[in-house]
Amino acid sequence: MSRALNSERAGWAATALVVFQRTINETDTETAIVDLIADLGHLAKKHKLDYIEILRRAIRAWAYEERDPRELGTSPSVSIRIGPIRLRPRGKKLSVIGGVA
Repeated sequence: MSRALNSERAGWAATALVVFQRTINETDTETAIVDLIADLGHLAKKHKLDYIEILRRAIRAWAYEERDPRELGTSPSVSIRIGPIRLRPRGKKLSVIGGVA
């Protein structure tokens, strides 16, 4: 079975996103993607699925496909950690403890 190239994958996602944007009446693409990803988490919870594991696998697949669209190499390691936001000393930006490593 041949694998789709990343431009085809993006097209499939765009088709789904257009339907989602119309459903929630959101014109901003970035906001719609964030909302869709969050709503998929609610759907996963409803079906008693491990959403963080699903995200980890999805990010791993995305990173692999970005690095090696023809999928000939090895998959990257991905871990997700969720933690509190820590304030840095005055004058420095906020740092999130956790996230994608």
